[in-house]
Amino acid sequence: MHKNQFLPILSLAVCLFFGFAVQAQSINEQFKTVVDGSNNYQEYKVIKQAQIKQLWSNAVDSLKRKDAKYLEISQQISNQKTAIQKQKTDLANKENSLQETLNSVNEISLLGIFTLEKGSYKLLMWSLVLILAILVGVFYFSSFAARKEAKYRIKLFEEVQEEYKVYKAKANENEKKLARALQDERNRLAEYNIR
Repeated sequence: MHKNQFLPILSLAVCLFFGFAVQAQSINEQFKTVVDGSNNYQEYKVIKQAQIKQLWSNAVDSLKRKDAKYLEISQQISNQKTAIQKQKTDLANKENSLQETLNSVNEISLLGIFTLEKGSYKLLMWSLVLILAILVGVFYFSSFAARKEAKYRIKLFEEVQEEYKVYKAKANENEKKLARALQDERNRLAEYNIR
């Protein structure tokens, strides 16, 4: 075999061996292996094309994996942000619902016109009860005085009625006496006229 033919076969074998070994290594380790395994020519390093291509392929694969991982993580973060926003919205809705429930528990609708807190409602109701109790007391005592006055007037009326009965009886008796006296006088006159 000629020296020129042996070199590509050897390079292919080395690249294949090197490529399988390199995939297990990190990109940094692969780059170091390529540079360390290169030959020196004057002040330059001579690196085999197969090694550079393999390193390039591995680097591109690593970047693709990292990009895929980055997209996956970005999608997870986006999903988590959406979930967090939904939970914040749900929490705000629940807080509003809780506040409405607390308000409905702590507030009382008065005749459907306006709402009052329970403390204000109790104060209003007890004030109304106290005012009504005072009014009932005033009406009771005023009616008590009116009943007393009515009893007094009834007693006076009964006394006047009794006096009137007595007066009527006396007046009736006097009328009868006067009627008898008149009749007596008429009878006397009639006696005198006859004679």
